Amino acid sequence: MKRILIIDDEEPVRNILVSALRAKGFYPLSAANGQIGINLAKAFQPDLIISDINMEGVDGYELIRVLRQDALTSAIPIVLMTGKPDFKGMRDGMTLGADDYLPKPFSIDELLATIASIFQKEQTRTQAVDQKMRTLTANISMILPHELLTPLNGILGIAQVLRYEGPAMSGDQITEFGKMLEESGTRLQRTIKNFIIYAQIEIMTSDPQRRNQIPQGVTEHLSELIHEISNSIAAKYKRQDDLQLTVQPAIAAIPEEYTTKILEEIIDNAFKFSKPGTPVKVVVELDSDFSIIKVIDKGCGIMPKYLENIGAYMQFERKIMEQQGTGFGLIISKRLTELYNGWFEIKSQPAEGTEVIIKLPKSLTINSSRNTNQAETQN
Repeated sequence: MKRILIIDDEEPVRNILVSALRAKGFYPLSAANGQIGINLAKAFQPDLIISDINMEGVDGYELIRVLRQDALTSAIPIVLMTGKPDFKGMRDGMTLGADDYLPKPFSIDELLATIASIFQKEQTRTQAVDQKMRTLTANISMILPHELLTPLNGILGIAQVLRYEGPAMSGDQITEFGKMLEESGTRLQRTIKNFIIYAQIEIMTSDPQRRNQIPQGVTEHLSELIHEISNSIAAKYKRQDDLQLTVQPAIAAIPEEYTTKILEEIIDNAFKFSKPGTPVKVVVELDSDFSIIKVIDKGCGIMPKYLENIGAYMQFERKIMEQQGTGFGLIISKRLTELYNGWFEIKSQPAEGTEVIIKLPKSLTINSSRNTNQAETQN
């Protein structure tokens, strides 16, 4: 039985709505003001809240603001009732998180139609989230065993050699085996991190209840971070002379942990899929709202059919290039960029090279504004 909370400071209105809902098989709750409504919502977590806007004390707008900030009530659908509907008021309500409006006076049939529409949307949304989670689980179960077992088998194999042959090995041989262990362990660590990050992104973007849990932060010294990561990766591939940096001071409204992940994946790909002696350019440009990062190589490029279907768990030409890894560094970078309202674009030609363009908002204000606009579009 669906629980519906009615919040209105007019007792006759509450009584009529409660009686009508009970007659239709719902479990109605009622509150005489906004504060009581907030308390009941937190205590009973109803399936739907129908609230008047104009109430003394806590009005409908404040009620939405409080409930949307609480994890227990943030995903409960809310319908606002008002006797004086106006565009600005409706926009304010939708911006705060209202799901629909009921202008007074309304008939019971209109009320029931609105309720049916809300529950249908919730059912559709739930089914979509469930399907996405099933797909994510299936994909992980298909690829994860191989990606984890390959470096793990390498670690175990080296450990067995050291156990039985170690006493007879020279110092240089032990050092070489230690390097192999470190490489396998690093690969395993990166694989696990990528799977965790990708799963977190999918959960945060698929489940409305988790949207307000997206971590917030600012990468204040973006240029210094790019210098550090670029030089480190160039050194790993022994290609310091191939790195060309054109970087100016910049900032990005995204946590530094995620900025680091984006840069590591894109810059590493540029070196991995290009030959020594060819340039890898990392450029930072600025416009009024965004810090623009470009990573350009003269490598093997990506075939158009793969560019059109960049997805998780896809390895580009894996059989041909024999590259290690799951191949979804690109999709993780793309999803993280879009999660923080940035722009991600790949331009590539086979045998000619690849250019990755990443635009990251320079301020939390821009980030929040675009989040609001997206929420309005979704509603």
